[in-house]
Amino acid sequence: MNSGEWEGMGADARFRLMTRRKDIEPLYPFAQLKTTKKGYSAKEVFGLKSVKDLAEELFEVPNKQATEVKVDGFRIQVHKDGKRVRLFTESGHEITKQLPTIVKDVQGLPAKSLALDAEATPYAEDLTNLGRAGAAPAFAQGARGPVDDSRWAIHVFDILYLDGESLQNLPYEERREKLRGIELPTRDVPKSAADFKLHLWENNVEWATSASSMISLAEKVTAVSGSEGAMFKQADSKYRMSGDTPLWCLTGGSRLFTKKGLIPVKDIKVGDEILTGIGTWGIVEAISTRMAVKGEDTIYDAMTNYGIKERMTGLHRVKVLRDNHPEWVPLEDVAIGEELLFPRPQIEELLPPEINDEKLYLRTIDSYQKTIPLTKAFWRVIGFWVGDGGGASDTTKGEI
Repeated sequence: MNSGEWEGMGADARFRLMTRRKDIEPLYPFAQLKTTKKGYSAKEVFGLKSVKDLAEELFEVPNKQATEVKVDGFRIQVHKDGKRVRLFTESGHEITKQLPTIVKDVQGLPAKSLALDAEATPYAEDLTNLGRAGAAPAFAQGARGPVDDSRWAIHVFDILYLDGESLQNLPYEERREKLRGIELPTRDVPKSAADFKLHLWENNVEWATSASSMISLAEKVTAVSGSEGAMFKQADSKYRMSGDTPLWCLTGGSRLFTKKGLIPVKDIKVGDEILTGIGTWGIVEAISTRMAVKGEDTIYDAMTNYGIKERMTGLHRVKVLRDNHPEWVPLEDVAIGEELLFPRPQIEELLPPEINDEKLYLRTIDSYQKTIPLTKAFWRVIGFWVGDGGGASDTTKGEI
């Protein structure tokens, strides 16, 4: 990052580097824990329809769930080390210069060093939440100059580093206690212009200890102005540095690449080594399962022209080729005809007998030249393909 090349990198490349970090270091971006509509360590629900089933499932065993407002805004991370302050988006794009008032407020916080996870939101004169659309001028890739951030709020909901101590391995409830120690005002919405005397606010959190209390609290936070819904977080959950919570995104018959070969998800055991999204081997530390909820979970059959077929939810990320660069995207965002990338070593196990290696690996340059210009970026992708994987085009996706 100190080389000056960071901002010139693509968001996907920056994110891959951030996921390699094992510890939080002030002033350097990390992969923020990203929840989805269905998460595990942290569960995010954008409506009340599915809360009842979720709550009943969670409280089949005694536990404790934080219930918070999901604010409409941009996810950011706030860093401080002495008087130095840096602000980043979740993709690692630096936005420090764009928000001078926020920087000044961070410099004044009663901590020598810290790293905060937060949501940034601008407000109108009538205190209406302007959401992502209002924040866009400050977060656009080409933005360099300051914006008027006098009515911006940084809704802080987690602290990952404080005065020389990395906190990501502490339970969420303990991290919230540490956050309370820096004495931010606690609020989810502004009530008057005076609330912007300090622009960093700790969001409200209430703890559910039963299914009924979780449902009640969900109704409460969903009614808050500017709320996108309810956020639920397990009290004892740690902050995963991989950037994602474990997702309910593969069906039991779907197969994962392991060091033992292709194994159905339902047969994966704790301790197995599986191929991760960044191309390294990871050890399975925990396994969670759930039943698909009718009307809530969309299951897809993802099929390629080579006969490869896997079943998963739309939230499962797959690697596709876009603008001659590999990129991870949710399956539900993949269009028919896009090119999927997959690991090469075990691919023969997936192919029907009539597809041989020569047809799979020896496509001619002429066939590529019809659709892809032979640029430097193209040959970079060819290197990736030869070294790490193969490709399949004419992808189809059928909802069931």
